[in-house]
Amino acid sequence: MAEFVVGGLYFMLWYADDKMLYLAPDSLVFLGKDLDPEYREREAWYFQDSRSYFRHGAYPNVRVDEPSTSNRSVGELTRLHESELDQIVDLDGLAAEILECKARRSRIGK
Repeated sequence: MAEFVVGGLYFMLWYADDKMLYLAPDSLVFLGKDLDPEYREREAWYFQDSRSYFRHGAYPNVRVDEPSTSNRSVGELTRLHESELDQIVDLDGLAAEILECKARRSRIGK
């Protein structure tokens, strides 16, 4: 399991297709572990989308999952369990994934 740094930039790896040819990563900032006092059934790691983090600071300065009715931004929080952390990488991991995706695409001529 990776050691995450609070405030560090990470990427959640997604693919738009089953053949893993269309990489669509999300950039996230690590906020910390076990931050929600009402959610204690399992260990959890919390990440915030990098856009709202950059513009408004770390949650809870950002309203989450509420309709935006004013100039206040809506941010996205992601809570992951240990078994889900393998889809989170740092910049080096993203670079490696891009190269792997490029190799897959070149094998099929895309």
